[in-house]
Amino acid sequence: MGKSKKNSMVISKNRYETISKLQLINGEYSISHTSCGEYLNGLYKIRYHDLEEIENRCVYDISVLKKCVYDISVLKKVKHENIEIGLIKKIYEHYKKIFLKYNISNYEIEIVEEEGFKAFQNERETLIEPIKRYSINFSVYSLVNTLNYERGFGGTIIDKILDLDNQVEELIKVSLTKSSYVKIDGYFPVIFDNEMTGLFAHEIVGHNLEADIWYMNKKLDERFNLGEKVSTSALNIVDNPLLNTESGTYLFDDEGNAPQLTYLIKNGVINHLLTNEKYSKLFNITNTGNARSISTFYKPIIRMSNTYVMQGQSDVKLLFSSIPYGLYFKGTRNSKGGIHPFIESREVYLIKDGKIDCLLNPMSISENALSLLKKVKMVGNDFEIYGGGKGGCGKYNQFPLPVSSGGPHILLEDVLIYNI
Repeated sequence: MGKSKKNSMVISKNRYETISKLQLINGEYSISHTSCGEYLNGLYKIRYHDLEEIENRCVYDISVLKKCVYDISVLKKVKHENIEIGLIKKIYEHYKKIFLKYNISNYEIEIVEEEGFKAFQNERETLIEPIKRYSINFSVYSLVNTLNYERGFGGTIIDKILDLDNQVEELIKVSLTKSSYVKIDGYFPVIFDNEMTGLFAHEIVGHNLEADIWYMNKKLDERFNLGEKVSTSALNIVDNPLLNTESGTYLFDDEGNAPQLTYLIKNGVINHLLTNEKYSKLFNITNTGNARSISTFYKPIIRMSNTYVMQGQSDVKLLFSSIPYGLYFKGTRNSKGGIHPFIESREVYLIKDGKIDCLLNPMSISENALSLLKKVKMVGNDFEIYGGGKGGCGKYNQFPLPVSSGGPHILLEDVLIYNI
């Protein structure tokens, strides 16, 4: 097989460019656009566009917004550093040296900086929120396994894309390791690492407890009943838009409502739905402030923010030592949420006698969501959360919405495994 050389740097700077008026008329959203510099009037939302060349584009004058009356209870003073292209290049050159150290030529480093603000105004108040996000994605093609390995990081502070040398080296070493073929057929104990636990929280639980999906899917309504115990008491899963440094953080949602930390699952019991104005009124429950959209061209729908499994009590070593023969799913690759979800790991390792053995060919899990929840047996006492990269939530093709996910290591028993 011939070598295909690919090494590149991709830099994006996102800026606000236009104001769009998002009007709610008879329960439906209609969108019209205003020119740069006009006053806010009615219900507005300002979003950023990905601009490769901003010099010749009309950038909105933020001084106009300063004439608005701020809702001080919601608007917080946020100090953001302005990152220069030169600094981005330095970050790129630093990580590039790690790839060159291993003589890797098939790689890509993508760094994205987003900055600007979003605004919301109705007859009661004007809300303005500064936006700042950093994201970095590493991609390396494995010639020995003919697979692409990717990993992304990011958040609202630049520290989220710095000091990742160990993670980059781990990714490179995996790409250089020949995977072993071991016939895996049937049900096995499985350990998820922090990334996979986050994917589990997002796809298996989060999407199934978004009120619009929960309402429309009658089968889901029957199987995910509020107040039902569906897992071990050690399992707690939350959606939290209030984390200061994560990709899914915001001060108000796209209907102008304050967000909150929501326990989706509490002590193994289904606790609450994610809602917006429409569904909180329909079900007569708390509005969790989860109405979000990726741009003014889409109406806000119920979306997750930072969704994660909370830290448990079990020593991670105990999770591994309890498995004589099983699998370790590490990192994320592909996924689909819903009552019949699909999740695939970036790496899969064989566990023998409580220890990680060898790298295996890719595998996937596709079981009923409620069944998987019931199979969670232990929740680790570690915790990590991840955002950024090329990923994001893609509900109803509104992609990519910035989110973060994570949690501790978790152990599931008797999981049906599919070879890919």
